[in-house]
Amino acid sequence: MTTELDLGWFDPSLRALQRREASGVSTGLSRAIAERLGVDVVIVRVVFIVLAFCAGLGLALYGWGTILTRGPQGTRPIDQVLPGFRDWSPLMQKLAVVISTIILVATLDAALPLPWGAGVLVLIALALVRRRARRAAAPTQVHYPSPFSPAAAPSTMSPVDDHTLVETWRRHIGDAVGTRRAAVPVPHLPTVDLYSEDEPPTPPRPATPQPKPNWWAGLGILAAMMATSFVSAGLLGLDMVVTLTATTAVGGLATVVLALALRHRRIPRLVLAALAASVVATGWLATQTAAFPEFTEDTHVVRIVGTDGTVNLTDLELAGAKTLHVEVIASDVKLILPGPTKSMTTTGWLSDIRMGPDTTATDGNTTPNLNIEVSAKLSDVVIQEAS
Repeated sequence: MTTELDLGWFDPSLRALQRREASGVSTGLSRAIAERLGVDVVIVRVVFIVLAFCAGLGLALYGWGTILTRGPQGTRPIDQVLPGFRDWSPLMQKLAVVISTIILVATLDAALPLPWGAGVLVLIALALVRRRARRAAAPTQVHYPSPFSPAAAPSTMSPVDDHTLVETWRRHIGDAVGTRRAAVPVPHLPTVDLYSEDEPPTPPRPATPQPKPNWWAGLGILAAMMATSFVSAGLLGLDMVVTLTATTAVGGLATVVLALALRHRRIPRLVLAALAASVVATGWLATQTAAFPEFTEDTHVVRIVGTDGTVNLTDLELAGAKTLHVEVIASDVKLILPGPTKSMTTTGWLSDIRMGPDTTATDGNTTPNLNIEVSAKLSDVVIQEAS
């Protein structure tokens, strides 16, 4: 069954929303929301701007709100970019929105010092305020009876203009159908002239067959990515960050070229999911490489990203330093740390940190003078302390 996800998921009063013509960089989403809620458009824009500074949460919400809302032509951008999206189950559509939003927020949170907790609190507060407003307005809402109901008498209906009546009926129909409704590409109700001559009915358009997946093209993309990874890491000896970046670039370029060349066939979703995972991993490693923690003057920081092999830190200039902080990210390394040490602490996230068999432990006769901190993420680390 064809389903259509819209902003009614967040607020039922925003169901079947439609954007108008907009000028400049705006898409008309803020004005459409403001007109539906009966508030000033400036308030809606301020909310989006404030949420944008919450680790990009406002950008994700504005983007998804735009592509899920029908435009002036009555079509949704998501249906043009990804025609099969509305054929997904409601759960899969909601998961796509939530997971992509989390990825964007996590990426910007790692790269920029932008808090995301405040944005979540703002969303929760807005949802509670809207729910309370709907409950308070429920007893005073005017329900217009259907003209098809025998109990509806014309004398009992309050005089109202046609636009308000049509809008009210549209909301009632949307509330009755819910989110699992057919995606109808008609933006407005049709205008019927009772005095015109009957026109022949328009024949229904034939259903456009969905293009079949081209698994040979998908396997070719995966083969190109694997070959690029082998050449970068195996033959050229490049680190993981460069290897993953080159692999992602080759996979993305091959996908675009094949998508343009094979217009009647599509790339399998499994291949697109693998490419998306590669893009996310590349972005995460890039943010980890760019972002650098702040420490005091007594702390010397070493960051190791996407490295394989042995890393010797005994030649570091540690004059005046009391702490050596080593961060290992997405690496498989053997660390040779300077000694003797005053203390050693290790923390890991999805990592394996162990002491090597040749480690020389600090005894009571050795003067301790250095604190060592090893923090690992998605890494396999073997620690060896120099004698």
